[in-house]
Amino acid sequence: MFLSYLKDTNKEKFLKVCVHAALSNGIFAEEEKEMLDAYCREMSIKVHVPDTQESFSELMQTILDNTTQKERNIFVLEILALVKSDGVYDDKERMFMKTFIKGLNVSESDLSKFEELLAKYTEIGKELYAAITE
Repeated sequence: MFLSYLKDTNKEKFLKVCVHAALSNGIFAEEEKEMLDAYCREMSIKVHVPDTQESFSELMQTILDNTTQKERNIFVLEILALVKSDGVYDDKERMFMKTFIKGLNVSESDLSKFEELLAKYTEIGKELYAAITE
């Protein structure tokens, strides 16, 4: 949705977070793999699964040091969409998101706002699809 607003230097970092997020519940769902591919296309970069050798805490510090608040908000919204893409938002994914936002200095109220807005966006997308396929 908003990945074109990321600086080029932060696109690979975003993909690395995607891998950590997708694996947070131990399942790299097909829908999550498809989202990762779509994210690459949206960012106009080669479709790939990035190397995630550094620890998640190291990655978080690098992101915190090299992103604007706007970019951190984009990370949160897009990662939230990723973990919800398979239709399941389980406790492990919720815990991942809480750890993620804490590491980015994003508030829980902002996460809640993004959850609400994403739900509205998803519902509108379904309604639009239904309207064009009638």
